[in-house]
Amino acid sequence: MKTAEEIRLENARYLAEQAGGNATFAEKIERAPTQVSRIIGARATVSIGPVMARHIERCFGKPKGWLDQDRSAREGLAVKEEAANYSIEQPSAEKSLYVPILSWVQAGDFCNSETQVLPHDCERILCPTPKASPRTFALRVVGDSMTAPHGRSYPEGTVIFVDPDLQAAPGQRVIARTFKGQTFKQLAINEFSELYLVPLNPSHKPIMEENIEICGVVIGSYMNE
Repeated sequence: MKTAEEIRLENARYLAEQAGGNATFAEKIERAPTQVSRIIGARATVSIGPVMARHIERCFGKPKGWLDQDRSAREGLAVKEEAANYSIEQPSAEKSLYVPILSWVQAGDFCNSETQVLPHDCERILCPTPKASPRTFALRVVGDSMTAPHGRSYPEGTVIFVDPDLQAAPGQRVIARTFKGQTFKQLAINEFSELYLVPLNPSHKPIMEENIEICGVVIGSYMNE
């Protein structure tokens, strides 16, 4: 039977793997990389006590005691735990992948860059959407323009998954570049075949601009409740 320290170590290593490595894990829990290496490295010399365990849980948004639960069946762990909070907008076949969570500044750089190379030093999250392209990335929703009174809603803090390799169609949620910068809205088309952007929140106005550029199609979302 595993000890509490062994269970915490296994779970902490899983979180580090999910975050993109020990360096990102260290930054997220506000500890030096050398200290993190001592507690979760290949040759860990310091066990994770209750105080540190609670700190790690808070930093990763996990409920109290999450690190103490035996999660031996690691494969598919994130999907099994969080599936109820995921929403997939384009179903069909195959596997999931971990994608970087970009800031809106990074997303703007990505959308504006001709090479469109994703940064590699970001926190990562499981994207359960089948057939998401390798260049899929995630963003955290800011503001309430996509908080809908009915139906699918994206309140502030929701993680959305964006595939830049998909061709956008009216009715889909998209990340678009406008005069004011990047925005998350629903793509629409008027009777003159002109594209415009619609918020789901009726208190916000549609964006009617020329030369709206689509940066990617939203293919799923996750809300950590």
